[in-house]
Amino acid sequence: MRIGCNVRDAAQAEVVIQHQLDFIEMNLCRLMELPDEDFERFARRIDAAPIKIEVFNLLFPLDGSIPLIGPAADEAQQREYFSRAFPRACRMGADMMVFGSARARSVPDGYSPEQAHQELVSFMRLMMEYADHFDISVVIEPVCGREGLSNPIKIVPDAIQLAKDVADPHLFALCDLYHMYYENEPMSNIVDAGGWIRHAHISAVDEARGYPALGDGFDYGPFFSALKSIGYDDRITLECFDMNIDAGIKKSLPLFRKYL
Repeated sequence: MRIGCNVRDAAQAEVVIQHQLDFIEMNLCRLMELPDEDFERFARRIDAAPIKIEVFNLLFPLDGSIPLIGPAADEAQQREYFSRAFPRACRMGADMMVFGSARARSVPDGYSPEQAHQELVSFMRLMMEYADHFDISVVIEPVCGREGLSNPIKIVPDAIQLAKDVADPHLFALCDLYHMYYENEPMSNIVDAGGWIRHAHISAVDEARGYPALGDGFDYGPFFSALKSIGYDDRITLECFDMNIDAGIKKSLPLFRKYL
């Protein structure tokens, strides 16, 4: 497996580069906040770096200003955002996007689950037009209920079902240890998913969502065993909320050395 770390900005990306990990993952919504001049400066640094920002997550603004389901959802607004976002992501070296964004895909009060699902399928087909054009795969991320009760995709089978309904050859699923833990999802769901799993996230399962480490009291073995049982040999990202990335990476590397 190839190891990466999630970042929010250029300074954090520099830390990942210095640790010589295999790739960088970044919040797309943060990249989209950069003025053109700052973006170009950042892009030139990544051009010169030995690793690229291969994956983007948090695709939409955190304030929920681009809703995907419900009467406020606006296809023209979504297309305008994608017309800027996909070229920026591609410029950074991305070949994958993580569709989590629980706030953006939350279901409005009073909405029927069936209508919400159909609108989500329609939105995903729209997004895949851009993804296919830029040769970028998309993985659907289940998000546990504690981070979005009205988000309809909470476990791996939910993500796979949505991918099947959208029916695009570049659309797959993701498994995230943190979300699986808080949704009481069994590791057997990874085994059952098989080739649908094309990306993985890992963090500690404490309230702070820190960096995972040997001796922190949690058994990470079943997660890695489930991935290995399906022959998974792709990317795995440290997606943690601790802003001390340098110390966090140092803490987590022994864990990877044990299980990979």
